[in-house]
Amino acid sequence: MQMDPSTAAHPRRRLPWLEICAVLATAQVLLAGYRFGVGNQSIQVPFLKHLVDPSLFSRDVLITTLADYPTLFYRTLAWVLPSVDFIPAFYMALHLLTAFLVLAAAFALARAMAGRELAGLFMVLFLMCGHQRGIAESALYSLGFTHTWAALPAALGALTLALRGRHAAALGLAGLLVNMHALMGLYAAAFAGAALLADARRDRRWWEQAGLAVVLFAGGAGPMLIRAATAGGAYGGAWLQELRARSAHHVFLSTGWAPGRTALPLFASLAALGALCLGAYRPPGPAARRTTAMALAGLAMIAAGHIFSEVVPVAWILRAQLFRSTQLLAVLILAAVAGAVAAVLESPAPGPRRTPDIALDTLTRALCIAAVVALCVPPLRAGVTLLLLPLAAVWTARRRVPAGSALATGAALFVAVLAWRRIGFDPLAELRGAWAWPAAVPPLAWAAVAS
Repeated sequence: MQMDPSTAAHPRRRLPWLEICAVLATAQVLLAGYRFGVGNQSIQVPFLKHLVDPSLFSRDVLITTLADYPTLFYRTLAWVLPSVDFIPAFYMALHLLTAFLVLAAAFALARAMAGRELAGLFMVLFLMCGHQRGIAESALYSLGFTHTWAALPAALGALTLALRGRHAAALGLAGLLVNMHALMGLYAAAFAGAALLADARRDRRWWEQAGLAVVLFAGGAGPMLIRAATAGGAYGGAWLQELRARSAHHVFLSTGWAPGRTALPLFASLAALGALCLGAYRPPGPAARRTTAMALAGLAMIAAGHIFSEVVPVAWILRAQLFRSTQLLAVLILAAVAGAVAAVLESPAPGPRRTPDIALDTLTRALCIAAVVALCVPPLRAGVTLLLLPLAAVWTARRRVPAGSALATGAALFVAVLAWRRIGFDPLAELRGAWAWPAAVPPLAWAAVAS
């Protein structure tokens, strides 16, 4: 059989995405920064030093809590490290490696959702400056190396496997991840489990896949979960007061609703943009229902986190810190936006059309490019709020906005107005940084070339 000459002359181009992610990961660390000794490293580095050299901090009260720390991560690092002198350089190398793995995993997730390599490329651009975050200070970039940051690529890998329908592998990976970071593993399992449920009754062998997935997750996560569940500790009023003093931003949503804090209205706008994009440009095939199920699981965790922390406090829900799961939900939202933008910019121009149709297409492309700029440049992120109404109007004119997307847009705009009245959230004021506009040139040029 002979190959079609046209196919041989014009082979399908594939992006060198691993090389792109490696270059952009280096740029990300240079742009967003790196430090040693920040955040929880003040606890974790002494743990690691003691594990490498038991004579260090042997009488420190902090070390007595090491046995209750639900992770095997630092014990594994201690087994590799020959001396505590190597820790700073080792952390720097692991931080760079993790930055690369996060971008590569995010690229794969967006490509799995949208079926387009350009979507993966936009996804990497959205993350490159290190400013994307969920609520509860759940950032998608860490200034220092921690086991939370190291666990993110594996969690994104589990979500990618779930989007591809490889449910047993997804939940098995989430189970193993519990041993590195218990909460991140459980969040990934919740999202992957939602994708598994979305495929119920779609496959005759679903029960076999579900059973295997549960067995793999339980086998990987069971020992660590049992250890965490049986750990000693009193979770009464005194513990609750200490939790409010130490980690209120992870547990209580009301702490983010205060003057000067914009995470809640910005995340609501981002979620609405994702809902608009999912409604206007649904992912192909089974990825659509799996994405929807995972997004609903994320919203359910937010609702449960609020109800069972501030309305009816439940100790194990408080310990689960469910708002931190928005770190993964934010990635899903950004992937949906990347897929929609890629679909718009890659769509071929049809034959002769009416002038109104041409105008709508041009306006859609312009708004998508503006969304790319707003998501890529940190000082312009409030622009997402301002783009919601025009995008909804344009896609409504093209009959692309379902009721759920319209409801999400209306809710986000209501939150933005309420935040403006109550906590001083002003998108226009956040866009007035004069230095921000030159920074918009690279993503704007990229989007223009892609279109």
